[in-house]
Amino acid sequence: MLEIYTKTYPNSNATLLKNFVVKFLHWIEIYLPKLFKPINMSPKVIFIGDIKHHEFLFLYFLSSLGCDICYMNPKEDIANLFPDIATYSTLYKCTTLYSAEVSIPEFIAATEKEQAISPSKPHMIFQSPPSNTANRKQSPVNAGELSYEQLAGLSNAVVMIKVYDEENKIMCGGSGVIIHSSGYILTNLHVVGGGHYYSVIYENDTQEYLTDKFIKYHQLYDLAIIKVDKNCAPLTLKTDDNLVRGQKIVAIGSPLGLFNSFSDGIVSGFRDIDNIPMIQFTAPISNGSSGGALLDMFGRLVGLITGGFDKGQNLNLAVPADKIYEFAQNFIEHSN
Repeated sequence: MLEIYTKTYPNSNATLLKNFVVKFLHWIEIYLPKLFKPINMSPKVIFIGDIKHHEFLFLYFLSSLGCDICYMNPKEDIANLFPDIATYSTLYKCTTLYSAEVSIPEFIAATEKEQAISPSKPHMIFQSPPSNTANRKQSPVNAGELSYEQLAGLSNAVVMIKVYDEENKIMCGGSGVIIHSSGYILTNLHVVGGGHYYSVIYENDTQEYLTDKFIKYHQLYDLAIIKVDKNCAPLTLKTDDNLVRGQKIVAIGSPLGLFNSFSDGIVSGFRDIDNIPMIQFTAPISNGSSGGALLDMFGRLVGLITGGFDKGQNLNLAVPADKIYEFAQNFIEHSN
């Protein structure tokens, strides 16, 4: 199960992996005695409703132990949500058989907490907490969205940058985004411009990497690329143009030197600042966030955090992905 998890989430850090293991062991402690204690029965599990990927992996784990698993979801996009279903299980599409919605008996709609503390029969029924399906239908995209914990794991591809002058004194600091595994880092020109050399700090790495390789810059877009002699997996750049106002996003950067802080918000608008198109967003940022990553809920880089308006609250700006691509297409590592 750990091998499957690490293949699915190659950017997960040690903390996310530990959380997954602890959660898995907790579920094993709760459910396996109830399923396998009566050894003369064939244990069966029914899971109804929306499912998280950790829960899907646990169902597969139970299946490998000999449980009969039935997972039912009225949504037709479940195969896109978890492509590994095609690898590890059999998918049947049954929604066209019903002319009306199927009502679920009340006794099934117990939360995980209630199931954990109440007696259960060997033939167990799991039910995930109800979701706001009305809001989900209004969202432009849902299938394959990552959880906040999974998005936070992408911090491995976001770095903190310290800028030094010729006297080895720190001039300023900011953030950067890895765009190629060979060490190319995208940041703002106002972060690294004028620096004599740079110090780059990676997550889960105690070493500080020094470089003076200033590769390229664009003054109008406020973009620059530096290079470090370290290999690291890059972020994927969002190349389509369907970012919309109201869409959820997350920001990762190092505001005030607080390394790789994570915040969330929405796209609040699209602005032309000095004739340069910018994304306006609400995720909180501060000095030092410049050059950080603005991600959609699929973990794709939709913008590079540039700054905000000091006289307002959460009026923040990012360079959009299409301008990033224009500037750095020769340096961007394509994962598709």
